[in-house]
Amino acid sequence: MRTFVMTVVAAVSVLAIQTQAGGAPSPGDGGGPVVCTPTECHAVVIDPGHNGSPGGGNQGGGPAGCSWKGRTVPCSIPAAGFFNASDGCYYKVADPLPTSGPVLVEYQQYGGGIYWATCPFGGSGGYVWLAQPPAGLPPSPAQLAQRAAASFRFPKPSGHRSPSETLRYQGYPFSYVQLWLFYWTDPGTWRTLTATARAGGVFATVTAKPVSLTYDPGDGSSAVSCGGPGRPWTDADGNRAPSGGACGYQYKAVTSSPITSTQTITWKITWVGSGGTSGALPDQSTSKSGQLNVMQIQTVVTR
Repeated sequence: MRTFVMTVVAAVSVLAIQTQAGGAPSPGDGGGPVVCTPTECHAVVIDPGHNGSPGGGNQGGGPAGCSWKGRTVPCSIPAAGFFNASDGCYYKVADPLPTSGPVLVEYQQYGGGIYWATCPFGGSGGYVWLAQPPAGLPPSPAQLAQRAAASFRFPKPSGHRSPSETLRYQGYPFSYVQLWLFYWTDPGTWRTLTATARAGGVFATVTAKPVSLTYDPGDGSSAVSCGGPGRPWTDADGNRAPSGGACGYQYKAVTSSPITSTQTITWKITWVGSGGTSGALPDQSTSKSGQLNVMQIQTVVTR
């Protein structure tokens, strides 16, 4: 802990730590058990998919249950997939995916799934992009990835700093002009999260990796970021710029009223799935904010 001997010329204000989650996916109701190690948490999300075929019938390719323009047709064919009564085509998840073309562009931009259509009763067939799977088919890997990501519980940063957020002057927390303020988050909040969702032979495994710890000083200056969780200040650091994995910021002016600083952890989210599929989901973040006042030190600081 830093200790100080000083004469202060400034008003001091409160640091009332408040927490808020920023933009994290909803936990959802599909999350399975979560098992954590010191650095990672794993969840398994099970989705049974769609077991029924359009119009009823069996799944083994038998003649009963599906029809097209008055004809009885198999509800599924092993090599072609499941019958869709809306257009008379059979659909299955595309494997492999196309390497170019408008279908791949739609998939990359909007998610959904790419399917192979076989149309014995007319129609062009081939690769098709659909936002939702046809009746009878399980979700696509991209859709399962979204479900798996919804099971994540992203931890908030712990909001630690030096001078410590627990120190008070006349009852209030504080920092100092030209002093390197170190900021960091506990290791338990900086961990990789993984989750897998499966349905009907299709799967997607999602990984959320923390990539930055950002400090918004609240004084009108730009936020600063570290590529790691930071670390506590030590006597050996003195008032030198942070090094060795430390994160820091230097306030340049005294404040006359409270300012609000915010620490934010950002996660990059990627996934891989069956059929050689892969992709990315939007970044997610959590934050912790609080008020503080910046004071002027008029005498030498002793550590």
